[in-house]
Amino acid sequence: MTASVVIYRGADEALSLHGVAAKKGRQPKFEDLNLIKKPVFITDDHQILFIGSEDEDWSSVLKNKEAHQVTLSGGLLLPGFVEAHTHLVHGGDRKDEFEMRIAGKSYEEIAQAGGGIASTLKKTREATQSELLESSQKSLDFFKSQGVVCCEVKSGYGLNLEDEIKILKVIERLEGTHCVSTFLGLHSLPSEFTTFDEYTNFVCTEVLPKVQAETLCRRADIFVDRGYFELAHLKQLSNTIKKMGWDLTLHGDQLSAQGASLWGAQNGAKSVDHAVHLSDEELKKIAKSEAVIMALPGADFYLDLAYPRVRELIDHGGKVALATDFNPGSSPTQNIDFIGLLARLKMKMSLAEVLAAYTYNAASALGLENKYGSLEVGKSANAIHFEAGLTDLFYDGSQKKLQHLGELK
Repeated sequence: MTASVVIYRGADEALSLHGVAAKKGRQPKFEDLNLIKKPVFITDDHQILFIGSEDEDWSSVLKNKEAHQVTLSGGLLLPGFVEAHTHLVHGGDRKDEFEMRIAGKSYEEIAQAGGGIASTLKKTREATQSELLESSQKSLDFFKSQGVVCCEVKSGYGLNLEDEIKILKVIERLEGTHCVSTFLGLHSLPSEFTTFDEYTNFVCTEVLPKVQAETLCRRADIFVDRGYFELAHLKQLSNTIKKMGWDLTLHGDQLSAQGASLWGAQNGAKSVDHAVHLSDEELKKIAKSEAVIMALPGADFYLDLAYPRVRELIDHGGKVALATDFNPGSSPTQNIDFIGLLARLKMKMSLAEVLAAYTYNAASALGLENKYGSLEVGKSANAIHFEAGLTDLFYDGSQKKLQHLGELK
C-alpha cells in the first residue's frame, strides 16, 4: 500500500502566499508571496503537513509515519491556480462574430442581429448532455494542464428549466478538477418571454426552487448591463437566493454604468465581475468592501473595450481576482498566462498582484480561501510545480511545462 505521506523536495523555490492570505488578499507585495529557497513540501492524505525550507526541522511532522519521497527537478512550487469565472459548458462557437467585430459591429449590435448569447443558446439547447460533457471535459482538461486546480463553471446558455438543469448536470459530471457550479439563468432574455420582469419572475419562482431541490449548485449570477437585466432584477434574485442560503455573484457594469457592482459589494456578493464602469466614489467603496473584484481582461481585449481600473482598486485596498471569462463569444481564450500578461500590461498589475489574483483572491471569490489559494498547513495540497522560474510566469503568454502535486482523489 502506498504511503499517504508524500515529501516533495528538489525544487529551487516555493511560494506559500502565507502573507497574501494573512492580508486577506489586499495590496499584495512581493514579500507576501513568502519565497522559500530549497523548499520541502509534505502532504498527508491530500492535506498540507509542512511547507518550509530544508534548513528547518521538518522531520518531526512525520510522527513515525511511512513516507514516500518525490524528487523535483528544480523549478518553482506554488499554490494551484483557481479559475473563478467561466462559461465552460456551451454548444458550438461564435467565430463568425469575430469578423463582425473587426468590421466595427458592437457587442449589442451583434446581439440584436441574433448573434451573441442567443446564438449560443440555440446551439446549447440542441446539444445532448453527452455532447456537452465531451466538449466541456476537453476544455476543463486544458485548464488543468495550465495548473488550474479549481474551476468555476456557469450555466446560462439554456435559459429554460430543462436546459439549465441539463447544463448543471454536465458540470456535476466533469472530472479531474474541482468544479464549482454557478446558476446563471438570468443571462439574457430568451425568445419565449417578452419582458425581463416576466422572465425574472419565472426564474425566481419556477426554476430556482427546482434547481435547489436537485442540489445542483449553491451560487447564482446575473448579467446586469445596458440592454440586459437591471438593478431591480438583481435585487429580486438576491432576495430569492438569500432565503435559499445561496451565494451571490454578478456580471455588472461591463458595457455601461448601472450601479450593480456597488450594490452587490454592499449586499453580500462574493464577487463583482467586470466592474469596468465605476465612478470614483463607487470605486473607493467597492475597494473597502468584502467583495472580490473579478477583473476579466480577456473580454475587454476581445471586445476592444476599456479595462477596469484595477490599479486604483488595489491601491484603495480592493481584493482583485483574475479569470479568463472563457466563453464562445466575448472571451474565447483559455490561456491564463495571457490573461496575466494582459493584467500586467493593460492594468499595471505587478507579478505579485497577478499571482495573488489567480490564487488566494480567486479562491475567496468562490468562498474557498480556506482550502485553496495558499500553501499552509491544513489546507488542500493542490500545489503545482513549474520547471520555469518565477519571472517566467505571466510574461509571454505561452503555456509552461508543469505537474500537479498532491492532487485530490
